[in-house]
Amino acid sequence: MKNILVNDSFHPCGISLLKAKGFNVFEGSYNGQELIAFINSKNINILLVRSATQVNKQVMDACTSLKFVGRGGVGMDNIDEKAAKKNGIITFNTPGASTTAVAELVFAHLLSIYRFVSISNELISENPDNVKRLKKELAHGRELKGKTIGVWGTGRIGCEVMKIAISFGMDVIAYHPTHEEVEFTLEIFDTALDLKIPVSPLDEFLAQADIITLHIPLNDKPVITKDVIAKMKKGVTFINTSRSGNMDEVALLEALNSGKIAHAALDVFNGSPELLQHPNISLTPHLGASTVEAQEKISNELAKKIIELMTK
Repeated sequence: MKNILVNDSFHPCGISLLKAKGFNVFEGSYNGQELIAFINSKNINILLVRSATQVNKQVMDACTSLKFVGRGGVGMDNIDEKAAKKNGIITFNTPGASTTAVAELVFAHLLSIYRFVSISNELISENPDNVKRLKKELAHGRELKGKTIGVWGTGRIGCEVMKIAISFGMDVIAYHPTHEEVEFTLEIFDTALDLKIPVSPLDEFLAQADIITLHIPLNDKPVITKDVIAKMKKGVTFINTSRSGNMDEVALLEALNSGKIAHAALDVFNGSPELLQHPNISLTPHLGASTVEAQEKISNELAKKIIELMTK
């Protein structure tokens, strides 16, 4: 079992490692019937994908040579794990490789919102004469220090967000439906601090947070609903770098229009034009894991996992 299809864009470091270990690596960008046809024509044993490729039941059932499917990144939304299990296909991902990248993007959005970075850049680029006017109009920016950030989801990314928030001097609260406490280590210079953050009841969490950032797997239905938003503090900033299906976008737009949510930052969205063009929204096109460093980690981690599986 040495034939690998790398079906989405991956950093070349992992591909080079696999080739050096004697694997036959094919690169492409297939979906649907084209994907099935290529796997069967090349007797592909290992399929590596990112989020674009849908590895559904049809693919699993039709490709009898397929034994492993690896997903670069967090989550397995585009892989039918039930069908994989039925067909004896082992699935795996790289949950830790993009942790820093996603957590830092949260603060890129926050700083841009709080200090009007994006709008300043846009308006000054349009007309440099706007500088004097904007200096007065945008003089009401805010600082992160002292703000309460509510982290919904206490996995790797959520914990990394908490660490960064603490370094900004923010107050951190957390919510997870089944946890009572979250533990992590904060490294400052040569000192390692073991910290424990209590997990708040949901209503308390929603009422206290100046900022709510969502870090959970895809749910069957949205968790950010009209009723949940109603319990948030007025003027809250909401951030979603998890999955678009975790939020009710109609409810989000209504809350932006009413001012209940002062600003929203989205890295994932389906998005009506009205939502995406809202003046109080900050958008990135699913860039959470898209850093050079994260891509290298993802590619290397997948390659090492394959080599480990093949040498057992």
